[in-house]
Amino acid sequence: MKLSFWLLDINPKIDDEKIEIWLWGIDTAGNRVLLIERNFTAYFYAVLAGGVDASKTADAIMKGYASSIVKAEIVERRYFGKPVTAIKVSCRAATETTKLAKQIRSVEGVNDCFEDDVRAAMRYLIDNNLEPCSWHDVDVSEEDHQETVRAAKIYAVNSPPKRLENEKAPTLRVLGFSMICYSREGAPKSDRNPVLILSTVASGGEEKQFIANEGMDDKPVLKGFNDYIRAFDPDIIVSFGANKVDWTYLRGRSHTLGLHLDFDRAMLEPHTSVYGYVSTTGIVNIDLA
Repeated sequence: MKLSFWLLDINPKIDDEKIEIWLWGIDTAGNRVLLIERNFTAYFYAVLAGGVDASKTADAIMKGYASSIVKAEIVERRYFGKPVTAIKVSCRAATETTKLAKQIRSVEGVNDCFEDDVRAAMRYLIDNNLEPCSWHDVDVSEEDHQETVRAAKIYAVNSPPKRLENEKAPTLRVLGFSMICYSREGAPKSDRNPVLILSTVASGGEEKQFIANEGMDDKPVLKGFNDYIRAFDPDIIVSFGANKVDWTYLRGRSHTLGLHLDFDRAMLEPHTSVYGYVSTTGIVNIDLA
């Protein structure tokens, strides 16, 4: 079946050596949906030295690393504007690209390896010309609901999505929050200092405050905050400075109190990604600081 969806977020899901690309979006009916791509193959390029027999080098790579490589394909590419011959090395395990590239650099005839450090989600976006916050058409098959995922519908991707020119964004649910912690002396520490107040405001105008009692018991504060995010199910969470302080503090404080801050759409906690960005799976996290 054909599905039109607005791409909100993308993440890789890695189990052992298998990798899936999860695309989170909103369909034309306003349903929050998850599309699962199971046919992704990671690859990198081995650029050859001048005058090398490309076929022999490709054969040597396939024979030497047959258990780790799907195929080795001779391609023409450009390196700093100059044409070069390279071998596109497709890997069985998406998590092994950097390790394989390091080994294949020592193969006779290989000058260097490139793009082994491109992350799977970024590779999928680039190769298929996809853009977050844009509409796409895709051929899918509907799958059974998963208890560990918060989505109205789940689909398996049969072929890569195609970007559409529709500029109109769907109506998004946005949630902003801020917290206040208490420490009698020094900077607050999540293992001993409570969260006194968590304030939120939703895109519809609803304001809520989760406030610790007089005994400074903040367990209900954190549980209420987590449950509210799950119930409201925002597409975007907005804060000021949360990537540096709030998310780490809230996660650590939750653990101290025997809780989990598992509000995102994969029922996971906020986790630090590249360049200090904090990822909330299926939800766009925006830090305005």
